[in-house]
Amino acid sequence: MDAERSLRRRYRWAAGWLLLNAGAHLAAHWMFYVSDARIDPARRVVVEQMRAYPIWPSWGVSLWTILCMFSLMYALLLGIFGTGQWLLARECESLALRRHAWRNFMLCGLGAAVMGVSYPVPQALMTLSVVTLLYGAAALAPHGPSRPAWPG
Repeated sequence: MDAERSLRRRYRWAAGWLLLNAGAHLAAHWMFYVSDARIDPARRVVVEQMRAYPIWPSWGVSLWTILCMFSLMYALLLGIFGTGQWLLARECESLALRRHAWRNFMLCGLGAAVMGVSYPVPQALMTLSVVTLLYGAAALAPHGPSRPAWPG
């Protein structure tokens, strides 16, 4: 029972990291995309240029709208994924949870590697790299003889 608690606790740490980053990114989204309080003149010029570049004119969608949408979507997806993972940690049987931890470890690790090579933005790299390590720790949590560590 102690091993199962360790697995669930480590898995919740990974889910919590995702939720924490969702909230932090949502606050940053407000500061940098919605609020005009902290915008300097040079940044205002860039924003106006992006607003002037139409993507779907009939819908009123500009390049700025697309950038704002992707920023908000990033926060929402982190929140949705983190919430789903938190619920899995609470409700899933331990063998299936360990397998989810391995899969998330591999997928998030691959995502971090691709992000690091393609678009090395520190916030995204930190989010993916840390959650990769946390899922790895969950997958390697102590287990009883009837609970294999490797998926299979």
